[in-house]
Amino acid sequence: MEKILSFKDISFEREDFRLKDVNFDFYAGDIVGLIGENGAGKTTLFNLIFKNLIATNGQQTFLDKDYHDAEKAQMAIILDKNYLPETATVKEIDMIFSRVFSEWDSDLYFQYLTKYQLPLDKKIASFSQGMKVKLNFAYAFCRKAKLILLDEATNGMDPVSRHEVLMELQSYAKNNACTILLSSHILSDLEKITTRVFYLKNGQLEEQKQINHLEELMMEGAN
Repeated sequence: MEKILSFKDISFEREDFRLKDVNFDFYAGDIVGLIGENGAGKTTLFNLIFKNLIATNGQQTFLDKDYHDAEKAQMAIILDKNYLPETATVKEIDMIFSRVFSEWDSDLYFQYLTKYQLPLDKKIASFSQGMKVKLNFAYAFCRKAKLILLDEATNGMDPVSRHEVLMELQSYAKNNACTILLSSHILSDLEKITTRVFYLKNGQLEEQKQINHLEELMMEGAN
């Protein structure tokens, strides 16, 4: 099985926080859940993975390459807010990113736009929060990224739409041999689709043997 992402003894320190001895190997097809209280270090870990921060110690590899040589273009991140240009239309998004990403699939992109019922000629600024989230999912899928990070990405979506994109995530991970890392406070979503779950507390990361009972784990951690 292809190894997508590896962290060995990774630490990161700043004055008010320390992430310590983080170890994991993520493989093609993994859908990994990440849970933890606010301030536990989830955002720091995401920034380390997405190459926005540099680890203090340890070794990181992505697609068997040292992180210094890893191509960020093969990673995509979806947040709970839109990061695509608000003044553009979704048709203009295709024109922009088909020039930026060699793996961009325009046909697939427009299939997702139709599926998600997103208007082609309206500016993104006019979209609802749920529509913007769907567009960001389409953007990530059509880049054919090998690693997709989702940080509370389904916030603002109604239950039906949220279920729809969760099923898309399952299908994408299986059919594209990629890893998906999903952080969400909606624990039932994690229980539905994740193949593995990690719990982050006080800067330390631990894999959980049981995916169900996540709510009990979070309640215990808060005490």
